[in-house]
Amino acid sequence: MEQNEYKQLKEQVEQKYQNAILMAETERNEAIQAIEIVWRMLKGDTTEVARPDSEPLFKSTRRATKQVNGYGSLTSTVKHLIDTMPKRFTKNDIRKALSKELDRDIAYNSLDGCVRRLKKQGLIKIVLKGKGRRPNKYSKVDKDGEFF
Repeated sequence: MEQNEYKQLKEQVEQKYQNAILMAETERNEAIQAIEIVWRMLKGDTTEVARPDSEPLFKSTRRATKQVNGYGSLTSTVKHLIDTMPKRFTKNDIRKALSKELDRDIAYNSLDGCVRRLKKQGLIKIVLKGKGRRPNKYSKVDKDGEFF
């Protein structure tokens, strides 16, 4: 081993060490931030924790139509949200997504009417009928009438 090779190897080890420290610090900060968010949620604090990269915690699917208040605006927003839903969903899943989308709660009766209209239009179908406290499970329907 020569002097140059010795210095290069030593620099490589030092660089790996510095990278490992940087990664560990980043991981630590993310873990602490996650714990902080959970703690605030448990306490009922809805203020957002400041994130150093100023990236939103959850990406929104908001559209310009959500600002429109009037006949059919809730239905059009729910149609958009259903496209982002998993294969099977409940009215409660839609309600939670709407709360995030509109930054406010929607009356259950309004959502119930909206879901009934979408079912009547053939955009969604009940795949599992609810019973007692178990809610109906819905599925999206494609253009051919097939379940997703």
